[in-house]
Amino acid sequence: HTGTEIKAAAIAQHVEIKMSFTLSEDLPNGGSKIIGDTDRVHIKGGEAFLAIDDHDDSGEGNRRP
Repeated sequence: HTGTEIKAAAIAQHVEIKMSFTLSEDLPNGGSKIIGDTDRVHIKGGEAFLAIDDHDDSGEGNRRP
């Protein structure tokens, strides 16, 4: 799946994000990895993603497990 597909799936599930948000994946080691719109991600199940509005200065994002 691409970053665009992951964001579209989240929006279809009524997660309040926009396609313009920056997507990242929470990694098992506690870190995170930015997922670009065309980057491919192998979904196994149990992944957690964070989508952040780059224009929002509050630092808040929406998580989608």
